[in-house]
Amino acid sequence: MADYKRCIPIIIQAEGKYSNDPADSGGPTKWGVCLTFAKDTGDLELFDKDGNRRIDINDIKKLSIDDASEIFKKYFWDKFKLDEEESNKKALVI
Repeated sequence: MADYKRCIPIIIQAEGKYSNDPADSGGPTKWGVCLTFAKDTGDLELFDKDGNRRIDINDIKKLSIDDASEIFKKYFWDKFKLDEEESNKKALVI
């Protein structure tokens, strides 16, 4: 069985820390998590880091690596069933 935690250092290294590049349509991004994606999920429990009941730039700035790891697992690893051997084979081809 694959372990999503092995992917996290690679994602963090590739994505880097906080950025807010005007050319990035995802908006403010930290650890690969962009504001547009966060808002689209509507997941206040996971993304509302300042407790104001909305997802905004301040929440992205406050994301920790642990938060990013949890987001990756919930919205990518689990969603696409990457624990399953066949899914892993397909993911390697992409």
